[in-house]
Amino acid sequence: MDARPHGAVAGPNRRRAASAARSAGLLTLAYAFVSVATVVTHEAGHWLLDRAAGVPVRLVAAPFAAPHIEVVGPTRAIPLGWPDAAGPLANVLVGLLLFGLLWRARRPLLLPLLLWAPVALLQEGVNALVQLGTRAPGTDLVRLIQHGVPAAALWAAAAVAVAAGVAGLFAVRPLFRLPPSARAPARVLVLAAGFAAYPAIGLIAARWLPWASPERNVTLLVFAALLALVVGVPGARAGAFPATGAGEAGTPRSAAAAGGVVTNGALLGAAAAAALALAGTLLLR
Repeated sequence: MDARPHGAVAGPNRRRAASAARSAGLLTLAYAFVSVATVVTHEAGHWLLDRAAGVPVRLVAAPFAAPHIEVVGPTRAIPLGWPDAAGPLANVLVGLLLFGLLWRARRPLLLPLLLWAPVALLQEGVNALVQLGTRAPGTDLVRLIQHGVPAAALWAAAAVAVAAGVAGLFAVRPLFRLPPSARAPARVLVLAAGFAAYPAIGLIAARWLPWASPERNVTLLVFAALLALVVGVPGARAGAFPATGAGEAGTPRSAAAAGGVVTNGALLGAAAAAALALAGTLLLR
């Protein structure tokens, strides 16, 4: 029989619960921001290049909806090429710019901006793989193939983007402030609560908001579950070096720094390669 006073057990439990709640709340705010910002930036990239090509379009965006481009005037045909690449490139390059500018000053307060690059890379990489696999007419990657971009280059860029996005998630994972002693199921639960809160609210709101998209929010829920599993299952030392002091499991900053530099460099290099592979195939035409 455990002879410890009840308060000796309840105190640590309350602290762990409070720590988990703070982590989930931080992730909820960060992922809600990134979920909206990345998709709007993607569509804004299409909008800018379509307008530059003389196509009369407008950008439509609303909370819990799927942002999209609408043609609002007569036009012969939407040009192939850069307008199709502009969406993915804008999303990834804005995320990389923020990541590069803010990485040295990283702290939990900056997580919404630092999370942009990994999520954008995963979004665009996974979307590209799905589009290349299904060859759905009218999608960005299919239109690029019609423009003459080699499918092999797009497959390679998509695979690199996914790998770089996963590396980026582990680079920023110490900022999630997961409880150091939490086991894998607890980590996954905290991450799932944080990542899934925004799309879950959107799915509920779709019952009353006519513009809300149940399909988009279900997709975000699935994406959130995958993110929680990918980031939460590996042990506490899987992340890169922390923002300040020690890591999630007390790893000294000096010991983690070398691995963090490698992870950070690999992320930026692989992500730049993914963006340049797509841009280069267009420029070399």
